[in-house]
Amino acid sequence: MHPLFKSLASFVLRQPRLAAFVRRQRQVRWVSLCFHRFAGPANAGPGEDLVAIDDSLQWLRRCGFVFADLESTVRAALQGRFPDRPTVVVTIDDGFADLIPALPVFGRHGCPVSVFLATDFLDRRAPLWWDQLQLLLAEAPGAVRLQEVAGISWSARWDSAEERVRQGEVLIEMIKRRPEPARLTVIDALAGIVGAAPFSSETTGYAPLRWDDVRALEREGARFGPHTHTHPILAALDHAQAKYEVDTSWARVREEVRQPLSIFAYPDGTPWSFRQRDCDLVRAAGLEAAVTMDGRWALPAAPPVDPFRLGRIGYQARIADLQASVLRLAVPGYGDPAKP
Repeated sequence: MHPLFKSLASFVLRQPRLAAFVRRQRQVRWVSLCFHRFAGPANAGPGEDLVAIDDSLQWLRRCGFVFADLESTVRAALQGRFPDRPTVVVTIDDGFADLIPALPVFGRHGCPVSVFLATDFLDRRAPLWWDQLQLLLAEAPGAVRLQEVAGISWSARWDSAEERVRQGEVLIEMIKRRPEPARLTVIDALAGIVGAAPFSSETTGYAPLRWDDVRALEREGARFGPHTHTHPILAALDHAQAKYEVDTSWARVREEVRQPLSIFAYPDGTPWSFRQRDCDLVRAAGLEAAVTMDGRWALPAAPPVDPFRLGRIGYQARIADLQASVLRLAVPGYGDPAKP
């Protein structure tokens, strides 16, 4: 987004009366925000600053938005009933342990939280595959070469931590559509190159929640739903693999949680990352709905809602970015439901 537009959005939307006027003019009624990680002692990687989040939640309240839980908002929308007031729904993906200190920040604002768990992350208690790649590259001596490993050839050199991370992101993009065996083969090859020991998320700062944590947070009001088992890109899998990912994650959540959230979150969530087949698998598993990351939102007079393609936008730490995203929701024609 152009910096000038961000600055203009920040000026407009920091004024509650002006923001309320924009909101009323375009009838913005439902904004779904997605988070992943939160900065703090439990997080050795990038994460959202809790002070900035607190500031953003305060700003949303000043502008007249209210906070609602995902389940009741979705169920009402599927019956054609949209919120009477502009509403923000908060979701958090993956299941990192840094959710524990973050939850009270949302609680101070009366903001319900729905969490989507990559269940193998909690079961295996090792870093997620993309974090493993970056951690291995951090042990490398400034250059790595992979030659036909799981069909992937890749080489990189770097002279700074920033460049190393950027090169790692290139490798992650290359393998993110591959099924788990291919990803694990690449990880094993990198571990052999750098001589790394097996990972333990307890010692790297990439820890997942424990299932006991999940149940404790549920008692505090958080809700938990499935986000696949091993966090693959579903569109890259064959039917049997995709079915396993959906069914296993939903089964594990139902086994471990008292009130499982019957809503699914697609890994990555962009339109290319899942197919109609995957929507059908989610429906066949007995889930009520699924959320994406395609940036759609709901309006009072919206066309019929597809329960398995409910849009979200990613939270942006800089309040100007968040404000610009909300203003963007007021632009006519933006966010029309994606075509099948």
